[in-house]
Amino acid sequence: IITMSDLYKKIFSNITEINPPERLYSSILKRVEKEKKRYLKIKLFFHSAIALISFSAIIPSFIYMSGSFTQSGFSQFVSLIFSDGATIISYWKDFALLLAESLPIFSIIVLLISIFALLGSIRYVTRDAKILMSA
Repeated sequence: IITMSDLYKKIFSNITEINPPERLYSSILKRVEKEKKRYLKIKLFFHSAIALISFSAIIPSFIYMSGSFTQSGFSQFVSLIFSDGATIISYWKDFALLLAESLPIFSIIVLLISIFALLGSIRYVTRDAKILMSA
């Protein structure tokens, strides 16, 4: 009776051991490191492009937001707080609702999105650049 282990011993006894070239390990490690650097450079370029786009979007979105504030009359309603504070206190619920309705939410969101995109992309750019400089 031939057992499975005997069969494996018989099959694998005829195989000769192959020794890889001495430089194979170091060349593989160099290639992996090169690919890591290449990937980091691509990420750095991508995040830099996002930072540039979001930075260039801040100015138009700020202009859009300021135009929305003047168009909605929000600044005029806020100035009522300083000019006629006693009336505002007596009708504070209606005044708060008026302020909430006239607040240009969409333009504020557009500006905040461009600011947060800029800050997030700067964070990733500095991280990737720091890793590339140390490598």
